[in-house]
Amino acid sequence: MNNVLIPVLRMMEHAKNRPDNIALVDENCELTWAQLQDAVIDVAKSVAPLVQADKEKRVAVFFDGSAEMVISILAVQLAGGAYIPLEPKIPAVRIDAIFATASPALILTDSKNSQACSEIASRLAVPLAIIDAQSSGTVSQCQGFVAGEGALPVLTPQLPAVVFFTSGSTGRPKGVELCHTGYQRWFEGVQELMAVTPDDRVALTTNHSFDLSLGEIVLGIVSGATLYVPSQAVVRDPFSLIPWLDKHRITIWQSVPSLMRQILCFFPQSDALQSLRIMMFCGEPLEVSLVAKFRDSFTHTSARPLNLYGPVEASVQVSWCWAYEYLNSGLTVVPLGKPLKHAHIQLQDLGEGAQEIQVSGEHLALRYLDEEKTRQAFIDNDATRPRYYRTGDIGALNDNGDIEYCGRIDDQVKINGYRIELSEIEKNIIERFAATDACVVPVLKDDRYELAAFVVAANHDKKTLRRTLAEALPVYMLPRSFFFLEALPLTDNGKRDKVKLKTDYLS
Repeated sequence: MNNVLIPVLRMMEHAKNRPDNIALVDENCELTWAQLQDAVIDVAKSVAPLVQADKEKRVAVFFDGSAEMVISILAVQLAGGAYIPLEPKIPAVRIDAIFATASPALILTDSKNSQACSEIASRLAVPLAIIDAQSSGTVSQCQGFVAGEGALPVLTPQLPAVVFFTSGSTGRPKGVELCHTGYQRWFEGVQELMAVTPDDRVALTTNHSFDLSLGEIVLGIVSGATLYVPSQAVVRDPFSLIPWLDKHRITIWQSVPSLMRQILCFFPQSDALQSLRIMMFCGEPLEVSLVAKFRDSFTHTSARPLNLYGPVEASVQVSWCWAYEYLNSGLTVVPLGKPLKHAHIQLQDLGEGAQEIQVSGEHLALRYLDEEKTRQAFIDNDATRPRYYRTGDIGALNDNGDIEYCGRIDDQVKINGYRIELSEIEKNIIERFAATDACVVPVLKDDRYELAAFVVAANHDKKTLRRTLAEALPVYMLPRSFFFLEALPLTDNGKRDKVKLKTDYLS
């Protein structure tokens, strides 16, 4: 039973039943299921003694997309640990905050990122190991790390599997710890809809620090499909991504709507994506007009667009909706849809007609790495209900029984699929730039959302402010425009008047 609920152990089944089938492909190598298993076990055995000896059993994995990244993620989990994804170019201040919160026992990376990681490892006194998928011994170099040969632990479904860090309202990144069960239950839910087989080719195009990436990995390794990992040069270039998908005859692909908007600018009418059969949209509200444009642009594809919704605290996604069903509905945004097989969603009345989307069931994360935040968001003291998570999203049920997204109860936004707490940016502006007040708002510009910051400070140097924020925040959280004011406008009840800010400065 345990093996069924732990995705990494499903890899072993495919290595046994179809050892010579291709499991993993990147720009440098191609691994069969047997080779992937050997590499994962090699790394897992090397790190297991250190992982098991550590109280938190966490390992930082610092990569661009690569086969080594996938191997490291699976190996950490097989060794009984939880991985912490870190992307290159993340500011040192943010890395320090993540390490201070999560206390990883080890850093894993590849040769491409070894120099940057060596500096981090030295500064924070954390051992470092370099992974090479093409070498005879997968762990090829070490800094302060001695490879072990201990036995692998017995895994249980509720063991921590990953810690994702998202934007935090306190001004520091917020860590959420998830277990194996949640991702396996997610897979079972989407598998009912997609019926992924070993003949499928799944694209791993999402940055591994984004929770959607683990869904792509699980989709490939549990179904036995082939997982394809493009280079970052391809992922970051909307013009190159479609030819890459066609070259590898990808059948399952996941994208945030904002990326698809950029892509469609280059492909107003194309015969591409003929191999694609499922187009997964997620991470942001999906506009009906974008779905129609996708259909009209890729005239030769039979791919079915699937809208998926869910917070990281509930293991990738918890609801689904086939987007084409709403093309002629008159709606602006495709509904979030119905719960996946193992997800339980309740719309809880907040008063004044608003209902919060609350999630319960095996999808749920274990906790935040902050006890107070865990108590506030994961409610387990309600005698009338099982443990549930408050998403902060507002929803409503339509006549088809589908949940429609109606906004947020707070200032959290999503930009290019990344969840951002505007207050984290504001607090960094105030603390790091000696500002007396700040307000950050999202603004739609050229079919894309970006951030604008309104700042009350003696120093009006935009370049210095941007440089100061870049030392602490990732690129996706940096405002595109800055406005310096004598004071922020307020509404009659004393709140920041964001409508006036947008009207006076952004219209």
